[in-house]
Amino acid sequence: MATDATSKRVALLNHSGVLALFAHKRGKHWLTLREALQEAEVEGADLAKHVTSVDTLFTFLSEEAALNLPRMVVAIFFKLLSEAPGPREKGQPNAPLIRVAPPLPATRSGGNVDAGGDAGNAAAGGDAAASGGGRAPPGPPLASLRVKAALSDQDADLHITVRVGRTAAVRAVARKVMERLHLGLTSAIKLLHAGRELAATAAVDWSTFSFVHAVVLADSQPLTISNAPSHPLVATKVVLSSRRIGARAGANAAGGLTLHVKDAGLPLGTGAFGAVYEGSVDDGVRTRKVAVKKFFMLTHPMMYGLASALDVQAWVERDLLPEVNILASLAHKNVIRLRCVGLDSVSHAVVPAYVAMDLCSGGTLQSWITDGNITDRLMVEFTCDLIDAMMYLHQDKKVVHRDIKPDNIFVHDDERQQRPYLVLGDIGLAKALNRSASFVSAAGAVAYRAPEACTDAAKCSQASDVYSVSLVAVELVTGRCVYSQSNGDLAVGARLAADATTKLGSALEFCGDAWLSSRAAELLLQACTIQDPTARPSFQAIVSMCPRHEKTLQQVQQAKEAQREQQLRDFQAKEALHEQQLRDMQAALEAANKGQTELRPERAAPQQGKAHTVSEANKVAGIMQEVQQDQVQQVETKEAEGHAGEDGIARPQTTTTILATRASLLALSVHCVSSFHSLVVCRSSFVVVSVSMG
Repeated sequence: MATDATSKRVALLNHSGVLALFAHKRGKHWLTLREALQEAEVEGADLAKHVTSVDTLFTFLSEEAALNLPRMVVAIFFKLLSEAPGPREKGQPNAPLIRVAPPLPATRSGGNVDAGGDAGNAAAGGDAAASGGGRAPPGPPLASLRVKAALSDQDADLHITVRVGRTAAVRAVARKVMERLHLGLTSAIKLLHAGRELAATAAVDWSTFSFVHAVVLADSQPLTISNAPSHPLVATKVVLSSRRIGARAGANAAGGLTLHVKDAGLPLGTGAFGAVYEGSVDDGVRTRKVAVKKFFMLTHPMMYGLASALDVQAWVERDLLPEVNILASLAHKNVIRLRCVGLDSVSHAVVPAYVAMDLCSGGTLQSWITDGNITDRLMVEFTCDLIDAMMYLHQDKKVVHRDIKPDNIFVHDDERQQRPYLVLGDIGLAKALNRSASFVSAAGAVAYRAPEACTDAAKCSQASDVYSVSLVAVELVTGRCVYSQSNGDLAVGARLAADATTKLGSALEFCGDAWLSSRAAELLLQACTIQDPTARPSFQAIVSMCPRHEKTLQQVQQAKEAQREQQLRDFQAKEALHEQQLRDMQAALEAANKGQTELRPERAAPQQGKAHTVSEANKVAGIMQEVQQDQVQQVETKEAEGHAGEDGIARPQTTTTILATRASLLALSVHCVSSFHSLVVCRSSFVVVSVSMG
């Protein structure tokens, strides 16, 4: 009975309530558990049937969630779940953690989200909740599907769990897998079951599958006008506040996305090429708030000279699709992410007309700077976010942003995260490095534009982005815009950069857990004083100044492994040389021994043979000494490296031990051969004396 009561209390917890149970816990295992529950959006109802004992919870987390957690951590988590608070009345402190409605059955509505979700209380433009009860009609039943994912750049498979509609199309499940693996939505992926590939548009009962294999291919699948009707990036149905666009012909509405756009009211913002409206994306499992961009060229095509369907298609292929494909290929926490694209008929041409991206809840960085909300810790953390975002764009994706300014950097304040973080947005002017840059005369805002980009946008490069980010960082730290304060005076800009360097350096002293170093911060802040783009540091150089950055640690580890492999190859080469010398010595000794059987009465010959044999023995002794020196060097290397790893745990030095052991065996072999040589020398001398006396 106690177990049933615990299960009922746990079932009442929403997603935020589950995470709040161990929010006070610290350590890598608790962080791993938090990230896994966040990605899978686990709620109390998902855990209720697994809290009968520690063993059942441990089995669920290890097998279905594919987590490698210590049993002690699972036991503590089980205790926290067992002590979960019961139902409370509205207005009490713990009320937000508990579902107000009774526990939902297995068939939950895909539109219902918890208080910590991305979609808020209701989907934009969707159907209203049923009157009176306040609950939405039940949606399609859900299923938890285990996936073994094989990536082209990794040897081991990844085990993940995704929640999908029981009869969702394969295309929708593949999209879920790409989101969980943090892959771009243009990635090519195929799902297999029992060795058979599942068709993209097929609908299956996922509750009957124990697991499926997901193979992520190296090739990508960019969006084009021809493949738009079947591309997983495109929404199956678009619902506007002013009118409704029906489901695509031949599309499986049950397995696709539904895009809702609030385009009847005022936009969230307006740019040079379009307006941004609030909206939502419903995938049948969850509803996510998004910002939907509508382009002026497609809403009023005649004003921009797009009179025919061919003109509209040409503009979409030339200017819109490159932007969409760049956005779709990005998958980073600090970079705005594309969620879906909606089709519409423009001048009798069906083209992508709506671009839905993440909607950040905290406003722009410019508003945070103007309102004075930047604390010392946020100053350091926001700077780290900027560097991480640009490092991803420049090094991993080879993309130049070209329009970096505080108005294009958003703050996402999600209660499921431990702190607000920056998201780099408005990738509309971004260009891949392998494409010719420019459909505008001068990219970016004037106040944050690099000098070389003021006259010709084609000159924009990664160095231009470094200059712009440096200006934003100085304003982030000091609260003052370099452009407006200096009015073109380089000396004033240099003083502002120096003030920012001093202030950020002081903040770093009180943020000991940040990976940013004072040297890297100075390198970034001083970049806005360098007019020559070739002299500016790259973000890779800035990150290399941070010993605790993840990429720097990986590079150091790779360098150590390469050095050890080179040492092993050098020792193997020396060993092969020594073995060849030993074979030569052995052949010479056999020849000398054979010559002694044919003794001559002359004394000169035996004396020469004796001298030759002694010389060969001396050579062998020299080889043995060299091998012993190699062994001593390996032991000294082992002592220099130490026996403890970076985490303080003692570990055997496998490579050094193997080298030292092989050196010992080789020295023993040389010693045996040397002893044999000495015996031959003595035997030869005895035979010579005997012959002389005879």
